[in-house]
This record gives sequence, C-alpha cells and structure tokens, in this order.
Amino acid sequence: MRSQLDPHFLFNSLNTLAALIEDDNEPAHTYLEQLADVYRYVLLSRDKTTVPLCEEMAFVEAYLYLNKTRFRDDLQVEHQISAAAYATSVAPLSLQMLVENAIKHNVISPESPLCVTLYTETDDTYVRVQNNVQPKTGLEQSTKVGLRNIISRYRLLFEHPVEVLRENGLFTVRVPLLS
Repeated sequence: MRSQLDPHFLFNSLNTLAALIEDDNEPAHTYLEQLADVYRYVLLSRDKTTVPLCEEMAFVEAYLYLNKTRFRDDLQVEHQISAAAYATSVAPLSLQMLVENAIKHNVISPESPLCVTLYTETDDTYVRVQNNVQPKTGLEQSTKVGLRNIISRYRLLFEHPVEVLRENGLFTVRVPLLS
C-alpha cells in the first residue's frame, strides 16, 4: 500500500507546486517537469531487468537537465550514441548512476568543470560513460557500492562484463549493450 500511496502523493504535490509557479516562469515549470520525468522513470523501471537504451538516455537527459540547472556551464556533457545502439538494451538506472557518481565524487567549478561523455563504441556492443577525474577533498572515500551494484547486475544479465578503467586522468566505465 505504501508503494502505491507515496508516488500518488508525490505527483499530486508536484501538480500543486506547478499550479503555484507563476505562468511566466518557464524555467521553473521545465525544471518541475524534468523532476517529474525522473521520478516517473524510476518508478516505472525499478522492477524491470532491462530497458531500451533510448529510454535510459531520455532519463539521463532529464537527470542531467536537473544538474545542469544547478551547475550550469561547470557541468559539460556530450553524448555520441549511434542510431543503431538506441535499439539495444541496458539495465535500468545504470547509465544515470554512473553520471550521478561522476557528479558526486568530483569537483565541479568554473575553474574545474566536470566533463562527462556518453558514447557508443564503433561496433555498438558497449556504451562508455567517461569523466575527467578531479576528486573532491575532505570527504569520506567512496564505498563504490553503486558501481559494485551495476557490475553485479550486469554479471547476471549479460555475457560481457562491465569494465572500469582509470587512466590518463579519465574514469571510464564500459557497459555492455544487449541486442
């Protein structure tokens, strides 16, 4: 009952908030719509084993919109996903979690912008999520729980493993695509 009540309450609250925002405040309306899209995707995909890459990328775009509103030009994102790759599948929330980890664990400032790239490899068997490494200082070390979770989920779903690389100032995670 709780899992049915919480989403209903949240979406009613978002609708109420939308009604309170002045009609001419387009940035606030857009932000609220993107927030609702993010939450909706989480609810709809949480029980799925895989989702189409096109759906995951739409979710990542909504998530990035929220963060770009916060960080502006200090968060630079580029994606180069081939048209053929959009027909493949990934584990839900996996690409977003990698982007979230990049934002969580790295300095993002005008002096040190965070650059995140999502791109498919030439043969469309992997999508890479890559960012420049500029670790935050003074915070506790990462437990890598999110990354371990992704690796474990893919181990059960795909024959090809997730690969994690850290070299030349870049942190890269290669995520296999399911045809």
